[in-house]
Amino acid sequence: MLQVESTVHTDEANELPWSVDPANPSQIIDAKGATIASFEVRHHLRGVMGNCDKNAELAVRAANAYKKRGGADIRQLQDRVTRWADANFPQRTTKDILLKLYEEIGEYCRNPQSALEMGDIMILLLDVAYKNGIDVHRAIETKMDINEERQWRVDENTGIMRHV
Repeated sequence: MLQVESTVHTDEANELPWSVDPANPSQIIDAKGATIASFEVRHHLRGVMGNCDKNAELAVRAANAYKKRGGADIRQLQDRVTRWADANFPQRTTKDILLKLYEEIGEYCRNPQSALEMGDIMILLLDVAYKNGIDVHRAIETKMDINEERQWRVDENTGIMRHV
């Protein structure tokens, strides 16, 4: 059952609050302002044709999907990372990002239980992908399709997983 708390909403499956973005009523946002879902109807020639922001069922489904995936999707995270990186390091290059990534991997190797060090690595991977025009979501989906069809083994000498 949808519960209304002014313009912020929750439901039995979602303790995280969500609402319609006041600046763009076709967007559903979380408590921090990150887009959860967009209900714009786009035509490949005519552009935005309208939206279905009044459709509560779609909004609830969007919030449920948001909850199930544990928060922002990878595209939303990549957007957040690149906005921050563009603001703080507008002249960065792929080489700069990779050098920092190597440093962070070294720090993670010293403490493999550190979620913050893993966060640093993921931030840098998302940023280097952005700088090189890679849609991370699509790249992972495509590569997983390939990996799932391959046969795999662990090399007895190195312990490294390899496809055969």
